[in-house]
Amino acid sequence: MRNQRNDLIETAEEVRGTVAETAQAINDTAADLGTKATAEEVRGTVAERAQAIKDTAADLGTKATQYAAEASRQAARAAYGTGNEMRDRVERFSRENTWASLLIASAVGFSVAYLVKSRRR
Repeated sequence: MRNQRNDLIETAEEVRGTVAETAQAINDTAADLGTKATAEEVRGTVAERAQAIKDTAADLGTKATQYAAEASRQAARAAYGTGNEMRDRVERFSRENTWASLLIASAVGFSVAYLVKSRRR
């Protein structure tokens, strides 16, 4: 997951670099406009740079989606593992303390029955 986060940061930095390059290319093209560049060349440069930004942003979105999906899977695994761990603890306690477990189960059963009977009146 840490590698995916680093990839995401790296891609975001690429986007920032691409935008900076685009701005510089537009400035250069605009400066050349007075000397030798035509309007078609300026439009072509701007279109190329805009496409590069779109592609890099799309890649960033894909990586962010993958990162979020992996984080979700890891959270689900952690929650499932915690549930299994608690089940194992209860089972171990029940085996080691049979009489206490029976007493607790009886108290819970009695309490539930008392609550159900109380509400029927």
